Amino acid sequence: MLRKQLLLLSFLFATVCVVPAQETRHFAFQYSFTVKDVPAGERLRVWVPAPHSDEFQEVKVISGRGDLGFRKTRESRFGNEMYYAQTSEARQADVRFEFVYDVVRHQRLTLGVARPHLDTGTCSTPAKPKRATAPTFIPCLSQCPVRKAFRRALK
Repeated sequence: MLRKQLLLLSFLFATVCVVPAQETRHFAFQYSFTVKDVPAGERLRVWVPAPHSDEFQEVKVISGRGDLGFRKTRESRFGNEMYYAQTSEARQADVRFEFVYDVVRHQRLTLGVARPHLDTGTCSTPAKPKRATAPTFIPCLSQCPVRKAFRRALK
C-alpha cells in the first residue's frame, strides 16, 4: 500500500514539475525576397513554399504581397503547399515578394533517462527520394551549435 502511494506521489510530483515547462513562444515572421535581373518580356514563374501548422507550431498568414499576383496551390505528387506566381511577359527587372506569418511554437519538456530536455520530435531520413523534386529533408539539429546559439538568444 505504501509502495502504491509513493508511486502515485512521485507521478504527481513529476507532472507538477513538467506542466509549467510547457511553454509557447510567439513570433511574427517576415519572409521576403527579390527575383533579380529578370529579362524584359520573358516568362517568369515563381514558387514559394508555404509553412504549415503541426503538433509543434501553429502558423497563420498575416499578409502576403508581391509585384506579381499569386495564389496558394498544392503540389499533387507530394502534397506540399506553396504560393505560385507567373507572368507571360516580365515588365520589371526586379520582382519582389513578402509574406508575414504569425507563428506560435509549442515547446515541450520531457523527462529523459539522463536529464529533462526539450522535445525536438522524431526525425527519420527517407530511404530514397522518388525523384529530384522530392521534399527536402531537414535533419534534427538538436546538437547543432547554431541551434544552441539561437535557443540562448531567445531566452
